[in-house]
Amino acid sequence: MTAAGLIFSNIHDECLPELTRLRTMASVPFGGRYRLIDFPLSNMVNCGITKVGVIANSNFHSLMDHIGSGRPWDLSRKVDGLTLLPPFTPTAAESTNRIDTLNRVMDYISHSKQEYVLLMDSNLVCNINLSKLFDFHSQKNADITIAYCTGAFPKLNNQAVLDVNEDAKITNIGIDLKIASDVNYSANIILIRKALLERLIGDAQSYAYTSFEKDILQKNVATLNIYGYKIPEWNCTIDSMN
Repeated sequence: MTAAGLIFSNIHDECLPELTRLRTMASVPFGGRYRLIDFPLSNMVNCGITKVGVIANSNFHSLMDHIGSGRPWDLSRKVDGLTLLPPFTPTAAESTNRIDTLNRVMDYISHSKQEYVLLMDSNLVCNINLSKLFDFHSQKNADITIAYCTGAFPKLNNQAVLDVNEDAKITNIGIDLKIASDVNYSANIILIRKALLERLIGDAQSYAYTSFEKDILQKNVATLNIYGYKIPEWNCTIDSMN
């Protein structure tokens, strides 16, 4: 299985307003020596992904300084490699809408020679073995695989709660629920065939849909084979300053 990686660098900036006023969530320091983007980049490279696009809407200068040409991750390549995808229009710089954002970089996706696309955010601290997620996706013959965590519901906008049956198929998706107990929540790591992603984003744009979680995932849970892969490794979702 070959996949291109896409990392959303700004999608949860509102969670850390004090730290993201002049930088992206992806470039927030962690542990004194890392930036949050180091985790998705390393996870992708460790499973063999060699084409990675980093989507940036605003305040991406420190991010550019950090990732450079991608050499620390062996992504400085003549073919594929690391690409920063900045906003191409003034309105794009203000948008954190996943559907609009993916539509904006659709040329990058469409020109990818890889069969699949792996979507990741920048606020999950975890060393996940993505090769196992790919194997799981193939074994289940899934249309979409969503990696998920179990724990307290994060304080994130458009956060999805997943009902997963014994076969690991997702039977229901709730969005922005008010829940006090531990739940299965999306880690916003999504594996999908490129052609399917292109079709879903195209359809969403034609209907002026704005929520990837509600208008694509939740809307299609009964018609597509959407499976949940539970992340077995230790993980921490960054959702506030606390």
